[in-house]
Amino acid sequence: MRISHRSSLRSLVCALVAVLLGGLAGLPSAHAAVGDLDPLNLMLDEYVSATVVQPDGKTILVGGFTSVLGEPRNRIARLNADGSLDMGFNPDVNSAGATVECVAVQADGRVVIGGSFSSVGGTPRNRIARLNANGSLDNSFNPNPDGPVNCLAVRRDGKVLFGGYFGNLQPGGVGSPVQRFGIARVDTNGIPDTFNPGLTTLVRSLVLQPDDTVLIGGDFTPGFARLTPVGTLDPTFTPNLTGTVQALAVQADGQVLIGGGPFTVSGVPRLGIVRVTAAGVLDSFNPNLDFAASTENVNSIAVQADGQVLFSGKFTVLQPNDMGPLTPRNGVARVTADGELDPGFYPKPSNSGSVSVVSGIGLQADGKVLLGGPFTVFDLGLPTATNRRGFARLENDPATQSLTVPSASQVLWTRGGSSPECSVVTFELSTDGGATWTPLGPDPYGLGTRVGTTANWQLTGLNLSGSGQIRARGVTHGGFYNGSSGLVEAFASFNAPEVAVTGNGV
Repeated sequence: MRISHRSSLRSLVCALVAVLLGGLAGLPSAHAAVGDLDPLNLMLDEYVSATVVQPDGKTILVGGFTSVLGEPRNRIARLNADGSLDMGFNPDVNSAGATVECVAVQADGRVVIGGSFSSVGGTPRNRIARLNANGSLDNSFNPNPDGPVNCLAVRRDGKVLFGGYFGNLQPGGVGSPVQRFGIARVDTNGIPDTFNPGLTTLVRSLVLQPDDTVLIGGDFTPGFARLTPVGTLDPTFTPNLTGTVQALAVQADGQVLIGGGPFTVSGVPRLGIVRVTAAGVLDSFNPNLDFAASTENVNSIAVQADGQVLFSGKFTVLQPNDMGPLTPRNGVARVTADGELDPGFYPKPSNSGSVSVVSGIGLQADGKVLLGGPFTVFDLGLPTATNRRGFARLENDPATQSLTVPSASQVLWTRGGSSPECSVVTFELSTDGGATWTPLGPDPYGLGTRVGTTANWQLTGLNLSGSGQIRARGVTHGGFYNGSSGLVEAFASFNAPEVAVTGNGV
């Protein structure tokens, strides 16, 4: 059969369009540089608040949109690893004025979402819900808070922490309301436990640490605190900070990045983003957003394994450490661990020519940068701006990682480059080819420990025998108010007493 030149050309054009619209999304752009747009274009009708990655490489998006790649998707969608839409995942958060602001992936594959919605899949669910892995509603979980949920975290035991602007929970809509203001913790069945810090105002951001202590930020005074696992104030952590905290992130060395502002810490002014030590003492890190504009702020932070810090929000100018000229940045920037601006990372999102807010930032397992917010285009220095409404994915430096078994007593997960920083890591063992997994070590969940102040994690004191596979899983953070969390993983094989140093990434 003869194939015409025109037919062949049409096929080639269609293939190229598919790439530009998100097909083959993992394909790198020709001559791509750090901060450049990659080809993925979801053609959203509204903004994305947060994106999180699943261990299988799929990505969940939440926000205010109702359409993705031309398909109806109300406020939540999932992308396959190649960037195509997961057609089998459609929870349908469809209620008047609904938004999904935060999302957390559980170790068992279920997904918790929070926001201002009132129904999921046609079933009443007020502001927080849990989905099964296929996107259907988990009917066993219904905490039912009386106000919006801004941030989420899932403990290793399956308990769910969430913060927002609510005063009561009424699980299942039955019985008497249970008072929990601003923050609550519920069991796996959605029933509140005894965790009750007794706040009286809004919690915007929270971070769950490996020892189950909780960092919280919000509109309360002093705006930033650490809670013990039982919900009491940690008296050893007394940062002298004032200002509204909108985002929290913890570095590998234990120092805490705080976004929002304007701040003072021990009387020292900081606008937009500040860093304190693990004890709450002000650090010299000072990206220094434009002090002339008191409304400028940071509402999302992502930390790379190499120590570089990405942050987003509403700002136009930085002057790191009060040195050098004012440097323009359109709502997103990257700085070194010392707070020095990365001159090569300069994406330019805007809203029809006006500088726009970038609401949420996150990192894929491969280091690519995920942005969400009310922008519509990117200025690439071309005659016409490039369309990216509500969501964009950017190129980044290489992400490096290696899971190894150095000996029968140790497993080691080495992480570097643009890999996302992990706040908690667990290790598991399979001896049946990955069909089932059991926690390693004495901790019932296989909790690993950080190697010093590096991005690396390990588990020691083991006695591996025979052969099998090791799986490491790490919790990542990002999105609006840093209220969302995903999971990344790596695998390695071993053969004891000989040690096979084999492994792969995500």
